[in-house]
Amino acid sequence: MKYLFALGKFPQISAYEIKSYFLAGGIEFKEIGEFLGEMPFAVYGIEHNLNAKKMIEELGGTIKIAKIVLEIETRKLLGPFTKQSEKKGKAAARKIKAAKRNTVELEFDISDLDKKYLGVRGAPKEIGISLYFYSKSAIEKTDWEELNEFLETELKQIAPTPSIVTPQMTKYSESSFIIPSESFARDYAGENSELVIGIGKEKTYFGVVEGLYNIDWEKKRGDEMLRPQHWKFGIRTRLGKTLINLARAKQGDILLDPFCGIGVVLKEAILNDIHVIGRDLDGNAIKFAAANMEATLKSYRKNVSYDIDQGDARKINLADNSVDAVATEPYLGKTLKQRPKQDFANQIINELRPIYTGALKEIYRILKPEKFCAIISPLITTGRGQVRVDVKKIANQIGFEVKAPLVEGEHYQIVKREIYVLKKI
Repeated sequence: MKYLFALGKFPQISAYEIKSYFLAGGIEFKEIGEFLGEMPFAVYGIEHNLNAKKMIEELGGTIKIAKIVLEIETRKLLGPFTKQSEKKGKAAARKIKAAKRNTVELEFDISDLDKKYLGVRGAPKEIGISLYFYSKSAIEKTDWEELNEFLETELKQIAPTPSIVTPQMTKYSESSFIIPSESFARDYAGENSELVIGIGKEKTYFGVVEGLYNIDWEKKRGDEMLRPQHWKFGIRTRLGKTLINLARAKQGDILLDPFCGIGVVLKEAILNDIHVIGRDLDGNAIKFAAANMEATLKSYRKNVSYDIDQGDARKINLADNSVDAVATEPYLGKTLKQRPKQDFANQIINELRPIYTGALKEIYRILKPEKFCAIISPLITTGRGQVRVDVKKIANQIGFEVKAPLVEGEHYQIVKREIYVLKKI
């Protein structure tokens, strides 16, 4: 079986999270095709059917999971729909004309799309169409609105004829794909359905959505967190879930967050049926973390344990080799409203370095061998470049194998997050 994963805002992190999830769960998989940096989708071959609805609830960086029913060469799909303005001259005009003739070939290649679609989902009342391109330049060179019209005609061969919804028909009409909240509102993983087309450089994959990220549930989980008045800290719900998967924590494991704050990461772990341990120097935050864990267990009827206590991450009252995973976001330094001078940024990093060094030493002691830690550190942009806590160097000196530094943040952000995945060896 092959599955297409539509990735979140930071595709590299999302793709790494999916692979970590597979490895933690012992799911054999194979990467299909070439994943190109910021490509908004990834394709994996899996030996058995996935429980897509369960998996997408347990992932933080995936927005849609689709079962692939058909694949063709990308040139056959895009050739007839290349924008004419991109080509000039008589020779180019002949190429366009030849490409237009290839519509017949394309129609043949996808002639049984309706039958394969029905084989996965039955006859839905409504089908949405989403196109995910491997690059922005590919989108710009393609008349994807015409392509949608062509696909709409093909899908109307399904009997009884469903109504077809393209991105242009939604309130976010400038996108080539239907945004996740719209897909969820239209029940595209339930009564209705969605055709997701991942257009790679060489191959194009047609998939039927089986799992959708529930953004409303994400918001609910965040809103129901108890917190001190004027609380300014706290990792986002989705990022917390991603960290858990990057640390390869699975059901029944024990996960530690030594900078737990009010317990966002811990709550997400509990929802994945993981036992949790939380520590933080802030006694007030710890009280709220304990209350949040108790409320989570009752509200979601989870049968796992939690251990919350005030404590310094550099001196944790836990035995050696006693936890299965660590997922944490330490203090990232002072809040910056504008780019700092290099000296001030270096000062922030120098204040943070001993915290990270001490915490990583304790994490190494407590973590079981061959297990993983996912930890965030700040990447500060100054007028002269970027400065960071040298987590890779610190971790290597302690004995970790550094598996991945991943960057989370928009280009305009002064402080981005670097996510390091560390393996105890």
